[in-house]
Amino acid sequence: LGPFATEADVRKALDALPPHVSGIKFRQEQSTASRGWWVYLPALPDRDAALDTARKLSDQGVRDYYVVTAGDRQNTISLGLFHDPANARRRRQAIADMGFDPVMHERTEQVLQFYVDYAMAKGQSLDWQHYLPGQSNIQASPRKCF
Repeated sequence: LGPFATEADVRKALDALPPHVSGIKFRQEQSTASRGWWVYLPALPDRDAALDTARKLSDQGVRDYYVVTAGDRQNTISLGLFHDPANARRRRQAIADMGFDPVMHERTEQVLQFYVDYAMAKGQSLDWQHYLPGQSNIQASPRKCF
């Protein structure tokens, strides 16, 4: 069963399911999770070029941008962070329609995901949703016995 959102949710499953299964264990896995989308103009050669491009954006009515001033993205012009990729695509297209060449990039991070593996006797089934109410975000999938 999984992935569970938190270790506390796994503990609830580990408390609720043992009387109904023949074996149970907890595991965690590293996974890549999307953290949304970033729309930006790639780094320009220097600060003056970045500021010049920012002025051109402003001249065309764009007010919500940020010139990155330090780090490995210095002189990049950020045009927004979006949870919905459709919104990021609309933003990218709107800026492209003004004659710029924006990039849309998915932001990701490594996260832990939590699972509960359980064993059942042959022919036995488990209505886990009955014992774990409110866990509609998890799924059950068969695995080889442990």
